[in-house]
Amino acid sequence: MYLDDHIKKPYKFLDLIDLNFMYYDHIFKNEKIYYFMDEIDRKYYKWSDICKNKNLVTFISDNLSMLDENCWNNLYQNENAITIIKNRTLNTEDMVVLCLNINAIPIIEENIHKLNGLAWNNLCSNINAIPIIKKNFHKLTYNCWKNLCKNPNAIEIIEENKIKIFEHYWKDLFKNTNAVELIEECIQFIVKNEEDVNLQTYIYELCENPNTIHILYKYIHLFDKYYMKKLAKNPKALNLIKSHVDDFTYWKNLCSLRDEDVIIFINENMDKLDGKCYEILAQNPYAINIISENIDKFINIPELYANSGIIIEDKEKLENIIYITEDLIIEYIEEDEEDDDSLDILEELSLEKFEINDKIFEIEDSDIDIILRYNLEDTQYLKRSSSLLHYLKRSSSLLHFHFIDEHIERSKSTTILRCTC
Repeated sequence: MYLDDHIKKPYKFLDLIDLNFMYYDHIFKNEKIYYFMDEIDRKYYKWSDICKNKNLVTFISDNLSMLDENCWNNLYQNENAITIIKNRTLNTEDMVVLCLNINAIPIIEENIHKLNGLAWNNLCSNINAIPIIKKNFHKLTYNCWKNLCKNPNAIEIIEENKIKIFEHYWKDLFKNTNAVELIEECIQFIVKNEEDVNLQTYIYELCENPNTIHILYKYIHLFDKYYMKKLAKNPKALNLIKSHVDDFTYWKNLCSLRDEDVIIFINENMDKLDGKCYEILAQNPYAINIISENIDKFINIPELYANSGIIIEDKEKLENIIYITEDLIIEYIEEDEEDDDSLDILEELSLEKFEINDKIFEIEDSDIDIILRYNLEDTQYLKRSSSLLHYLKRSSSLLHFHFIDEHIERSKSTTILRCTC
């Protein structure tokens, strides 16, 4: 029995879709590309996009020599790339980009002396940076406050400085999804303190905030056709849009929204979409049913290949991977331990810092010791790929194994591994 018999491709493409080098400019943006990275010729790899992909961090870490400055700038914004970033010496320009990364706060704290004005501007947009900002109010500029007013985790700071914000930063405050009560208070402040106030200007800035729809209904008499452009970016404004559907023209904005009700509405009005709408809709994973039903209209749109929805996970085949547990591996050892060739797979599984996806390879009991054979003499196992390792190495969700016995001879032996999940 071979483990390969249990491992089949756990995905397929949407009907009529296939890999084509013409679309590689977009394919590396696809969140599920880890399933078929090895099927793409490396000469087509677009490393700048690869570095943006949160699900390719393990692959990136094995290919750091391929990264140029632009790649690193993209990697600094990758929320799953912290283990790579923390080992790099960072300069001031690096910190400007890194300050946008919500998972990079410990690294930012260690390098806070390298932050310039642009870095502080970006940091004020970072939802996890509020503790740092509270200690450094003296560093905040006008643009810092603008970004801070849009930060959903900065409500306490906004509350403590609300008069200044009501007077100078109300437009940014109106975009804050967690500041609804402060927004209502700000409107009353404006009405009370400004002469000849043009309230229509203020309400217009609320149109993109999904949590202020109830406020918009209070001022619906102020709406004009320009409101529709902003409302079309708001997934919660669908009912308002439907009430003006006859003269609604901002379908491009609507096609980018990832919302089931919006997609149903679009499907009912496909005759109103132009070519640009199709390009935007092609990238929307929520629109995969529309795409499937109209595949002839989407098949040649390059942006389609960035859509994770075109890759359909084969549940039956995926089940075969998910439920390969310690019992199967031990059974495999017992049946094939005399077969030197078949042991290659087991030897590959015993890498000292093996990292795998717990959704693909699941140990049912984390306290069970797993017995594996491995060969430390041939480090080329790292470069080879059995079917099992082929899928396990592609993950960004980490499940670590470590050697219990730290003194292992460089020869074939039996070693005990323990799951540390």
